[in-house]
Amino acid sequence: MRRRAWVLGFAVSAGAAVLVSAGGCSTTSKSTSTPTDVPTATYTFTETPTYSVTRTHTRTETNTYTISNTHTATRTSTPSGSPTNTRTDTQTGTPTCPPGTCSPTNTPSGPNNLAVLGGFCSSVVHVAPITGPGTLGAWTTQPAYPISFGEEGFVAVGNCLFSVAGYNCSAAVSSCYASTASGGTLSAWTTVTAYPVAAFTNHMVEDAGFVFSFSGYGSSANAVYRAMASGCSLSAWTSLTALPVARDFSAFVKAQGYVYYLGGDPTGGFQPSVACYYATISSGTIGAWTTTTALPSPGRFGHELVTDGSYVYVIGGGNNTSPTSTIYAAQILGGGALGSWATTTALPAVRWFLGATVVNGYLYVTAGGDAAGATSTVFSATIGGGVVGSFTTLAPMPIAREDHRMVAF
Repeated sequence: MRRRAWVLGFAVSAGAAVLVSAGGCSTTSKSTSTPTDVPTATYTFTETPTYSVTRTHTRTETNTYTISNTHTATRTSTPSGSPTNTRTDTQTGTPTCPPGTCSPTNTPSGPNNLAVLGGFCSSVVHVAPITGPGTLGAWTTQPAYPISFGEEGFVAVGNCLFSVAGYNCSAAVSSCYASTASGGTLSAWTTVTAYPVAAFTNHMVEDAGFVFSFSGYGSSANAVYRAMASGCSLSAWTSLTALPVARDFSAFVKAQGYVYYLGGDPTGGFQPSVACYYATISSGTIGAWTTTTALPSPGRFGHELVTDGSYVYVIGGGNNTSPTSTIYAAQILGGGALGSWATTTALPAVRWFLGATVVNGYLYVTAGGDAAGATSTVFSATIGGGVVGSFTTLAPMPIAREDHRMVAF
């Protein structure tokens, strides 16, 4: 704030006049007499100029991965002697970046490796690191599984991998094993609580530290069990709401607090089903099963089911006696129901009894069978919003597999 003051003075005496200028400039006098009475008037003027400047900046950057930041800047200046400025900035939004390209302070969350277990009469276990967007490092051989088998349940809970039941080349088994992951290396497999029944083609999901197994074929084909994972051990298994119908080679996936049960073969004679069900999953429980939008005819069996969190996708599988390359997608609607099914980018080749999972916005597909038998191919593609992008062929697995399971950890 600047203050200006003017002082005006004048004096009057006989025969004389004096003019005094403000600011100390020149003085003119016309008299030699001495002023005796000098009245003085003082006037004070105050200037208070104030102003404010408000600026709002909004920036949106879009590339393959979207970074959206909103910046709000407010600047206030009040002159008072020397001007002073005050500025506040507010930023909203959390930048994300594609896997493998983030700085150490902004790294992608989620699994960093893929593990493949089993296959028809196989004890070989392989792990590959996820090295970048849709890319994998070399597959490495891990400690062998205690038995040669396939069509087992397989699930990861943190750094613990659990295998449940399966088919040991001649019959269904109830044995369960666990391995501890350290980075991309697995420990030797150890025995954990056995499954209540001998079963195979069962699928598994994890929720809040519980593992759920949905039996596919065996003495209790429509049974559902769950156990609590504590470290790399399992509690006793508890029976839950049974599946509405028993099916062989069906598929399950968890999304938005629901578990989805799609397709499968109800007869064991290569007769795929179109029926789809869903149920709530929470706190170690499964709610009642409800039907939702059916798959396009003739349905699927030997397929995989994955999710991007908003859509579920049916990957490959068989329609009657032949493998397919078709991929279907359906949106998850309010209340858990599924919207209509639509086709998206097909697999590069027909596959059934394959492995598939989604990590950091990419779909990974391993091995599976074609019309001639087991394969070792590995594919990846972007996935999201009901759309699968163009597939990239990655380095093949060390051995051919079908009827295997794959998890990300």
